[in-house]
Amino acid sequence: MISVSVAAVYVNASVEDVQSSYDTAVTMVSDFLGPVTSCPVELQELAVLMGTARLFELRNSPNASVQWSPDGSTMAFTPKDPFTTVKSLLRKYKPIGGCG
Repeated sequence: MISVSVAAVYVNASVEDVQSSYDTAVTMVSDFLGPVTSCPVELQELAVLMGTARLFELRNSPNASVQWSPDGSTMAFTPKDPFTTVKSLLRKYKPIGGCG
């Protein structure tokens, strides 16, 4: 599994700032996949990086995520599930019959 320092470099922040997002991402990925999975380690690491980045972004803008619109202005949207992308990445490796 990747370290929190790699995740901190990925989101361009200090290890202390990223630690809670990283811990949550690791827990969410392992809970989603379950104890026995055929998911490659590289894919799990990518999921943790993506999850850490998304959770860190949400923590720093708790009311909404800001993105740039095509005309250059900012627009905000409220996310429904911060792990939507991660879940779609890992869904193939989720054991059949699992909840969530």
